[in-house]
Amino acid sequence: MTAPAATAVTRLQGLVEARRALDARIAEEVQAARDEGASWTAIGPAMGVTRQAALSKYGKLVGAQQAGASWDVR
Repeated sequence: MTAPAATAVTRLQGLVEARRALDARIAEEVQAARDEGASWTAIGPAMGVTRQAALSKYGKLVGAQQAGASWDVR
């Protein structure tokens, strides 16, 4: 691999690591929003997606952390 290619690969690895960290923070904030009573109807647009998309991506994660709690899909 050439030096420029190696540098590009290193930058790419850094971006992927940053994305993973950001995805984890977003999940934490979705959890916090739900814990504080925010609806999926509010969370979805705040993320630039529909309510359904937010629920689909984070609903199980949030639900698992709220074991035994009823699902609120509003």
